[in-house]
Amino acid sequence: MAHLVPFRVRADSIVVAKAAIEAFIAKIERNEPDTLIYRSYRDEKDPLSFVHYMLFKDAAAQAKHRGSDYCAEFVKTLYPCCEQKPRPVNLALFREAAVGAEI
Repeated sequence: MAHLVPFRVRADSIVVAKAAIEAFIAKIERNEPDTLIYRSYRDEKDPLSFVHYMLFKDAAAQAKHRGSDYCAEFVKTLYPCCEQKPRPVNLALFREAAVGAEI
C-alpha cells in the first residue's frame, strides 16, 4: 500500500514544518516496523514544496500509522503551516523494476 502526500508550506512556517517532519519521521522509525518506507522529499527548485512517500506492509500497518497519537499531532502541527490542506494520493502499483541495491 503506497501513498503520496504533496504539500506546500507558507514561507513564514518553514521552520515549524521542518521540525515537525523531522520529529514525525523519527517516531515512525522507532514505532512502525511495518512501515516499509517513509520518505520526505523537498522540491529542489521550490524549497517550500514537499512530497511525502510512504509504503506500508499491509492495511494493518497503514491503520497503525494513521491511528497513532504522533500522526495526529503531526497533522495538527503541519496542516496550519500549509498553503492548502494536504490531499493524500493512494497509489496502485502498475509496474515495477527494482534495479540496483539501494533505492
